[in-house]
Amino acid sequence: MKILIVEDEPLMAQSHEMMVELLGHEVVGVADNAVKALQLVDKNIPDLVLMDIQIEGEMDGIDLAATIFRQYATPVIFITSLRDDATFQRASAVMPLAYILKPFDRFQLKLHIELALRQLQIKKQAPEMPPLETPPSKIENSFFVRSKGKLLKLLFSEIVYMEADGRYSTIFMESGHKHTVRQTLGELEAKVPNDTFFRTHRSFVINLDHLESIDTSDMVVWVRGDAVSLSKEKKTALGGMLARI
Repeated sequence: MKILIVEDEPLMAQSHEMMVELLGHEVVGVADNAVKALQLVDKNIPDLVLMDIQIEGEMDGIDLAATIFRQYATPVIFITSLRDDATFQRASAVMPLAYILKPFDRFQLKLHIELALRQLQIKKQAPEMPPLETPPSKIENSFFVRSKGKLLKLLFSEIVYMEADGRYSTIFMESGHKHTVRQTLGELEAKVPNDTFFRTHRSFVINLDHLESIDTSDMVVWVRGDAVSLSKEKKTALGGMLARI
């Protein structure tokens, strides 16, 4: 099995790498941040990712796991020292194969990897269910959120940007309305098309169709009259994406 390790503590990363190799698996790379991890995945797609939740950079392990799963369908095992319920609830929304608390030993890792392997094998062997006959226009261009006890249908084209607020997120609409929902920004990002929406910062995802200008001196982008933060890490990626449009 090809395994990618994402861990920002060098000694811990080295320990994980040694454990994985002793268990007979191939380590395809070790990354300490999201940018490097995505580069490694793009170069050699792993079968599984051992993902620390607290990593360097603006994107944490949970958001990174959601991005990798959305783009490459690669499953993840979270490894973390965080024991709070809020972190676990965020992590569980990404549907990991396991959630391992540090410190752990090789035997514990072996059990979790073997269980993950069995789950993957069962999933591959299971017959695919026929798709529901739902008109594509009803689901392809929108998603539903729960707000004030109601399910609201939000069209992708009418979303200007989305902002993270801890376990909640706020969705800003073209109409001027905004909806605060109990979903992380990573969970919302997984629902929108990645050729139209772009994460400019750890706390913001914008709709490129509403992008008005980019201010590299103040490190912001302007969408529908609102200034949204742009990280240095994302500035180059945004430029490259716009060049392809």
